[in-house]
Amino acid sequence: MRSTTLAYLWLLWLPVLAATPSSSTEGSTEQPTVLIELFTSQGCSSCPPADRLLADLADRGELDGIVLLPLSFHVDYWNYIGWTDPFSSAEWSNRQRRYARAFGLDTIYTPQIFLNGRAEVVGSDEREVRRLIRQTAAPPVARLELEIESTSPSGSVLAVRLAAHPLPDFPARRLAV
Repeated sequence: MRSTTLAYLWLLWLPVLAATPSSSTEGSTEQPTVLIELFTSQGCSSCPPADRLLADLADRGELDGIVLLPLSFHVDYWNYIGWTDPFSSAEWSNRQRRYARAFGLDTIYTPQIFLNGRAEVVGSDEREVRRLIRQTAAPPVARLELEIESTSPSGSVLAVRLAAHPLPDFPARRLAV
């Protein structure tokens, strides 16, 4: 149970970590990073090309010096057709719906990719995915240093402490994690 919870927490933190480079020392350079979130399903006949593209990007780990953080979210809304995707989750479907609302989209679909929470594209459109990776790779404007500490006091309880330290160029506004 703890390892599942830790893995789930890690997945929740990846978007924050991807958009938040660690502090750098004077003169060092930061590599731009792009979080790639693919919404897919084993019940989707159009998804295998997108799954292969994501696997290829994961194997590469980078594109033109851009660090890639690929994630695959198997949605559950295809399960009704007779094959239940063992990796599917209503949580992932809801995550995709939240993205659609934030982007003002009328519908969700598979395969669908969101890049750094700033761009959306058909997951099997390799040329457009690569173009948008390059476009969304611009370094973030606001920066935070995150300090994450986890402890396991007893049983199935996991305690996590998060401290966010805004850097001087961080805009004054409320944060939601």
